[in-house]
Amino acid sequence: MGVWEGRNKSVVELMGILRGNTNPQHDFSKVLSSRDITDLANFIKYGLLDMSKLVDYKAKKPLQADLTSGRAVFGICAACHLEDGKGINFGTPEKPVYIGFISKDNPFETLHKIWAGQPGTRMPGMYGVLTQQQMMDLLAYSQSLPEE
Repeated sequence: MGVWEGRNKSVVELMGILRGNTNPQHDFSKVLSSRDITDLANFIKYGLLDMSKLVDYKAKKPLQADLTSGRAVFGICAACHLEDGKGINFGTPEKPVYIGFISKDNPFETLHKIWAGQPGTRMPGMYGVLTQQQMMDLLAYSQSLPEE
């Protein structure tokens, strides 16, 4: 069973799988706390995104989004990324890269980071905070921001 197929299992079944009930070599209770296993099972059951239903892969654009709503949601992000999206330079001083470029170049990564955050940074995941539609609106608005 892959992670994607896990959505068809109950949370209790997923917790058992993560504790090695179906395969002792996959006993994650040796490295994850009971709470972490519960959180992971819930994420597998409810938190995975089928991006093929959200983003046009060829155009690299959200399938349905509202810029006005996205701008309102971006208010949360502006605390770090600033209103123009230039608060964090992901490139170098000589060749800056901002959220406007990243969200156009790789909307799938951007959407994933909106949803799950960025480990090791202050970027929080919005899973459980924003709806899928709000995330799509946010992605569309991010794509309207300056690239340089």
